Amino acid sequence: MTPCGTFLIAVWMLLPIQEQPPGADPAPQTPTTAPTRAPTTQPAQPAQAEMFRELIRNVERPRAVTPIAPLGESPRREALIRKDLIADGTIIADRAGEVLRQSDRSVFVFEPTGSTVSSRPLELLRNQWLEALEREVELGLTHFIVTAEVTRYRDQNYLILLKYRRPPSHGNLTP
Repeated sequence: MTPCGTFLIAVWMLLPIQEQPPGADPAPQTPTTAPTRAPTTQPAQPAQAEMFRELIRNVERPRAVTPIAPLGESPRREALIRKDLIADGTIIADRAGEVLRQSDRSVFVFEPTGSTVSSRPLELLRNQWLEALEREVELGLTHFIVTAEVTRYRDQNYLILLKYRRPPSHGNLTP
């Protein structure tokens, strides 16, 4: 409904209803098939300002959920946080390594580099890129260069594969 239409309805509701004088005879009622007008005895309409206040009043809303405050410095906190974990959201770009299958999981083992990022094996989380990578592993390829995002869950790091490629083959020019 347009604002103009809403305004017209509000004005119509606020118009006073004209009643007949007390001594006047009511008009004879004839049966009709059209609906009749509502009775003239309606409760008093609230003032326009009061209606407006009712429409814009502040509705009590639930409070937003706030994250749990981090633990203070304590031995307990040190026990809860492993120092060898990679921060959640870290992007590992173009790292070479090998894909290993362990039962129904795939694990990526990084080739050692001088990087500060951990080189321990990380489980690959399932996504469309992993599906394509696993098809190539089934064909016998195991070495890949990956770009992935690190995520953390229950003191474990996992990789979300963003892209992968095979390392270039230099043919007989390899050292």
